[in-house]
Amino acid sequence: MSKKLGIIGIRGLPANYGAFDTFVDQFVKDKKVLNSNLFFFVSTGVKDLNIKSQYFNIKQIYVPRLPGPLILFNYFVTIILMFISGVRVFLFFGYGAAIFFPLLKLFNCKIICNPDGIEWRRPNNFIKKNFFKICEFIFAKMKISKIYDSKVIERYYMIKYKSYGKTIYYPSKFENSNSIINRNNKIKRFYLIGRLLEENSVELIVNTFKKLDNYKLFIIGYKSEFFKKKILPSIRNSKNIFYIGEIYDKKKLLNYLSFFDFYIHGHKVGGTNPTLIEAINLKKKIFAYDCSFNKEILGTKKIFFKNNLDLERLIKYYDNSNYEENVYKKSFTKNFINKEYLEILLNEFK
Repeated sequence: MSKKLGIIGIRGLPANYGAFDTFVDQFVKDKKVLNSNLFFFVSTGVKDLNIKSQYFNIKQIYVPRLPGPLILFNYFVTIILMFISGVRVFLFFGYGAAIFFPLLKLFNCKIICNPDGIEWRRPNNFIKKNFFKICEFIFAKMKISKIYDSKVIERYYMIKYKSYGKTIYYPSKFENSNSIINRNNKIKRFYLIGRLLEENSVELIVNTFKKLDNYKLFIIGYKSEFFKKKILPSIRNSKNIFYIGEIYDKKKLLNYLSFFDFYIHGHKVGGTNPTLIEAINLKKKIFAYDCSFNKEILGTKKIFFKNNLDLERLIKYYDNSNYEENVYKKSFTKNFINKEYLEILLNEFK
């Protein structure tokens, strides 16, 4: 008899959104996972009639994704439908559904949760910020299995709540690729990739390149409302800043990334972002926002910026001979990460 696991917090498979979706997409295809007798019920807001041809160990639970606070209705209905289907072990990505954790515990369900970053630091909205603080408290205080994607996040919960968990990073989707190219271009080409949100220093990076005509910036990622309203109009006629769009096809994305010399990582709020791990895997030269999350991965090298002047200085006066290459560690590898997740999941079925 298969072990039924419910996954909540992703937007569905195949992955067309963020880190959680991309991780789950490759995790369910892992050979050891396929041999583990796990059957996955996955939340999705998108109907995909071709899902069965790609994933025989998955059933997608379709509930239309509602905007804003109505997402809680989506979580609640998804949990009920999974419970009716026989799911008693749940894996949550993000703690936005934490208000339902006590209810699940009441019905003797087991919970594993990766809280993402320190979510209440992201929104400017007072209600949303305080809702995430409540979710964080519930997550931290409940006796559930906790997975952090950063040692910094793990320390935060240990110091603030004495809440123990395990740090597991994200794998690179380009691991073992044969198409990694590093070109020595006369014109330096930089790229910015990921969810184009305000807290990811998008405006800071774009404004810096507006003053640097001799350097080219290529932007890849999902257009947030912030990006559409504030950034896109300002770069529409730019001769050195180019928005490429969203690219979810792995081969096509790798072909684009092979063209670039440098990666600029502006994330400053969440934990470890997979685009940073991928840049290390692709042996890109990296400039990163100066925060504890990024220093955990990159060390204390002189490649960090906190403002436009810092970034401009790095771009202009970067010395190729002094650059210390980042190491793609065992803890970043797909096999290691999948094994760690699988052990935690199977342990909940004992």
